[in-house]
Amino acid sequence: RSSSLALLVVVLLFIHETRDVFGLPQRQGRSVNGRSRPSLQRSGGSRRCNRDVKRNCNLLVGKTPDEEDYWCELENMVDFGPRITGSSNHSDYLDYVQDELERVGLQSESYDMTFDRWISDEFSLVIDDETIDVGFPLVRSKLTEEEGITHPLRMMTDPTVDESPYIGVTKGTFNTNGVSGCNLSYVDLSDNVTVYRPVNIVEAESNVKGMVCCVTYNQTLMPTIDGQYMNFDSTTVGKNEPHRYEDGIPVFVVDDNDGQCKGVYAAAEGGEEATLKLTGTYEEATTRDVFAILPGRIKDKYIFLGVHTDGVSAVEENAIAAKLMMAKYFANAVERQGKEFEYSLVFVGLTSHFDSFPLPDGEIMGFCRRYPGIMANVTVAINLEHFGVPQGGTGSYYTNSALGPGRFGVDLYNYWASNEALDILFDNTAVKDNFSNFTIEHGDAPPAYGEADDFAFSGTESCPCLGYTGDTIGGVIYPSFYTNLETGHIGRLNSTYYYEQADSVRKITEKLLNGFEY
Repeated sequence: RSSSLALLVVVLLFIHETRDVFGLPQRQGRSVNGRSRPSLQRSGGSRRCNRDVKRNCNLLVGKTPDEEDYWCELENMVDFGPRITGSSNHSDYLDYVQDELERVGLQSESYDMTFDRWISDEFSLVIDDETIDVGFPLVRSKLTEEEGITHPLRMMTDPTVDESPYIGVTKGTFNTNGVSGCNLSYVDLSDNVTVYRPVNIVEAESNVKGMVCCVTYNQTLMPTIDGQYMNFDSTTVGKNEPHRYEDGIPVFVVDDNDGQCKGVYAAAEGGEEATLKLTGTYEEATTRDVFAILPGRIKDKYIFLGVHTDGVSAVEENAIAAKLMMAKYFANAVERQGKEFEYSLVFVGLTSHFDSFPLPDGEIMGFCRRYPGIMANVTVAINLEHFGVPQGGTGSYYTNSALGPGRFGVDLYNYWASNEALDILFDNTAVKDNFSNFTIEHGDAPPAYGEADDFAFSGTESCPCLGYTGDTIGGVIYPSFYTNLETGHIGRLNSTYYYEQADSVRKITEKLLNGFEY
């Protein structure tokens, strides 16, 4: 009983200490005064880490990383808390990654990017003096003045609505991709590559001055929608000029599972007035990519091992921790054991994954534009994003009840390879040998495979990573653990799953570095 109580205290302290890094308000329950956060999370610059890392993970001299080693590196990452792009937590973690690379003799490089970071201070929705519990404002929603905006509520499907200003009410669903429906559409925001982002189809100059999006979701997989940081790349503005977020509208997401929307629907049917308030700031923030090269015998032939460093909770995206451990292992094999790999390793920690701003040169597309000489000589790019739960593609699984923390009713491992010849690389790996449900998909990479879909059309003009002609191995999970602060803690992961997936990637990478022909 005492150990259970101690665990509960630790979890509660974790939640309390890390809530403010989301750029979202502190949760205070339902209140007539709405919800507010006492102070903003300040943005971070480059190389200023003063955080004491609690664990000195094994430097892996003369050994390959085991389950304990990978878990140690994961715990170090989790200690930094949620790593929203440009936050001090994210910057501190990047400092740690670079320090660890240099600790094993790798010279890391970085590329700084400055952008305006959206941060909300307080949000509330009041109908007839009753406060409706808002799950979260859609990221990059237009901010209001301190007094908010007051207009009648109307259903977006109501054909009788006139041209008077109103706050629209609409319905949708919520999953690990974010909000679907709710008058969201997708438009191309890029001049030279195809990049689609969800935007509100409401015109900025229309009479719709705000929106309440009532969503349903699977509560078995996702206990609550409170405290989300979604949609990851939403603009919440009119479809004509999606880059002009200042001309958009505020959008609130409300839980339709717990009955909160019954009152909203009734008020919309009757045209009752509501006051919608969303205050905050656009703060200049700095973020950066980091990378390091471990030279092989062939200096200009690379194996790309990369993933995002930022995440919306403490454990998302968590493959960066495992890949950092792999980079240290490979570096030690060269620096301290005299190993010489055939090909060179390029380790890349990418930024700007989930912060929905016009950040210059973000993600893999930006890295490709800055370093075309490297990308043109990459033989295989390995872009798996998350470990620690069963791996899969389209989110159609996870329908069985959990067997315990981080364990699921079906062990499913599902990956994607741009070339069927790559399948042989999975031989003698845990993900293939231990589970009968292991599969490898081919063809066009679905969005479920994260950065891998940016390499999906390598060698063609439609490939976002211009100049890349190599192959790709990808895979991502659609768990509920990473989308929310309360559910985004290390207890949602399973160390055996994490090790199996990480060790399989390590073996594949090592085969390729040794010049394995496929």
